[in-house]
Amino acid sequence: MDGFLWDCLGGLYTGKSICQKNNAIAAVSALAVVLVVTGVYTAFFTEETNNHIKVGFVYVDDESTAYTYNFMRAQTMLEKWTERGII
Repeated sequence: MDGFLWDCLGGLYTGKSICQKNNAIAAVSALAVVLVVTGVYTAFFTEETNNHIKVGFVYVDDESTAYTYNFMRAQTMLEKWTERGII
């Protein structure tokens, strides 16, 4: 296997300044790509989000149904906890 890249990687190339120069260029290029990707992500893909979640219940019957009654009790409990500052 002959070639410049093989010589640089294998350490057989005597002109180490060329290998070091290529390594430095590769490192700077990689850093530039990382910075550009980070900048684009920050500029376009981060937005302020609303941290409030609105929850609602849909009742299909009245309090006589156990399933609906349990949700009504849970809603009442959550409203009391919210007033007290627990949630």
